Amino acid sequence: MIFASPAAPAFTRNVNVTVEGNFFAQVHVIQPALPLLESGNPGTIVNITSDAGVEAYSGWSGYGSSKAALEQLSRILAAEISGTNVRVLVADPGDMDTAMHRAALPDADPATLRNPRDVARALLNAVATMREPYERRTIQVDAHARA
Repeated sequence: MIFASPAAPAFTRNVNVTVEGNFFAQVHVIQPALPLLESGNPGTIVNITSDAGVEAYSGWSGYGSSKAALEQLSRILAAEISGTNVRVLVADPGDMDTAMHRAALPDADPATLRNPRDVARALLNAVATMREPYERRTIQVDAHARA
């Protein structure tokens, strides 16, 4: 068990860094942006999540916990700003061909990974087609789309 092992201090540092980047960084961006969004034209807050935020993967406790926290923050934020012109989208881009994915899963078949450019285009479409003030979407990429 990592929590009681000699590696626990490194584990704690890793969790702190991951939560800072995947959760608190979004808090620090949303807080000053929200008044601007609420006072202007309709806007959308987009938070990028992962299936690791809802599924338990061994060895991914920091990352998965940070994404779960971000998803809950997004739901609460949407409830708190209900009735304003601001929407909240939580988007899961799926497995992409990125350095982070290659480092985490070096044996993954690159042919099965999504092109980040395709995902970015699909994410823009997800924002444009939102119907509810809060939505969680797994981003769908056109199989024929290529950057």
